[in-house]
Amino acid sequence: MKTTTFKTIRLRNYLVLLATVLILFSCKKEEEEDLSTGFSDDIENFVPDSTIQALRDLGMAINEGKEPPMLEGTYLASPYVMVSSNVPNESYDIGERFVDYKHYLKNQNNETLTIEMDREGINYYSGAIISKSTGNGAFISGYNDDFTAFIILEGERYLSEGDTSYSLTLHVISGTIAQEGIQEFQSALLMLDDYGDEFDHYIPVNTGRVFHDEDSIAYREGFGMSKKATFIYDEKLMSIPSSLSE
Repeated sequence: MKTTTFKTIRLRNYLVLLATVLILFSCKKEEEEDLSTGFSDDIENFVPDSTIQALRDLGMAINEGKEPPMLEGTYLASPYVMVSSNVPNESYDIGERFVDYKHYLKNQNNETLTIEMDREGINYYSGAIISKSTGNGAFISGYNDDFTAFIILEGERYLSEGDTSYSLTLHVISGTIAQEGIQEFQSALLMLDDYGDEFDHYIPVNTGRVFHDEDSIAYREGFGMSKKATFIYDEKLMSIPSSLSE
C-alpha cells in the first residue's frame, strides 16, 4: 500500500511538472513576436496606413518587418526611371529617365529601427550636382535582406538661372540588400510642402511618383558605380532640364 501511494504521489508530481512546463512553453510561444511582418510603432505613427496603401497602389514595394538588414553605405541609382505617377496632367511619360541619384545611408540603429539618409541629384552627362536633400527623420522596416526606409527630406534644387528652390518630401526606398548594392531598387517621392513653389518646378502637394533603377541594382560605392557614373562631355548634352530632378 505504501509503495502504491508513493508511486501515485510521484506520478502526480510528474504530471504537475509537465503541465507547468507546457504552460510556460505556451506562454513563451505567445510572447514571441513575429519580426517578419508589420511595422514599428514609429512608422505606424509617422506614415499613415492610407499613405502606405497609396504607395502600394502606385506599384511601390513596401517591405514589412522589424529586423531589417544593415544598409549603411553609398549607392547610386542610375538610370533613374519613372515607373508610375499620380500627378494630375503628368508632364512626363512612364519610362522617362530623370537625373541620377546618389544615396548616403548612415547611422543605422536596429534597436530603434532608425537610419539617416542624404541624397544628391546628379546630371548624368556632366556629373554636376543639381540638387541636394538632407534627411530629417527616418525609419526602417524589413526582414532578412529585404527592407524599406521612410525618410523626410529637406530638399534644395539648383536652377540653371542661378536660383534655388526648396521642398519637403517623404522619400521611400525599397529593395534587397546585397554585397554589390541594392537589388530591385525602387524609390518613391511624395510632396509634403513646396514652400510656395516660386519657380513652378515641383509636383503638387500630396502627389507622388515612383521610380526604379532600370538595370535593377543601385550599386554600392566601389561595386560598379564608376561604370554607371561615366559622364559624357558633349556641349549639346551638358544641360538636363531642372524639372527632371524629381
